[in-house]
Amino acid sequence: GDYDAAIYVASWPSPRVEAWKALLRARAIENQCYVLAVAQGGKHENGRETHGNSMLIDPWGEIVDRQAKGEGVVIGNLDHARLADVRASLPALKHRVM
Repeated sequence: GDYDAAIYVASWPSPRVEAWKALLRARAIENQCYVLAVAQGGKHENGRETHGNSMLIDPWGEIVDRQAKGEGVVIGNLDHARLADVRASLPALKHRVM
């Protein structure tokens, strides 16, 4: 791939937090890269509630670290050997045609 990590920033409503997690895992798998997802959480003046769920996901879609709710920090390493192994075992990116 052309990049080792992608960053996504969002403010997902609490009722759809499972969709947020599923889509992020899918982005990591389909792009064979790490995903760092930064998500706002809390109650807003208009009554809307966002869930949070900031996380780091590896290229197989496994969650490395997650801050489910509240303020916090997500910590993890980008393992370049694991990234190379994933890309070698499933060379999907080599089959892309644009």
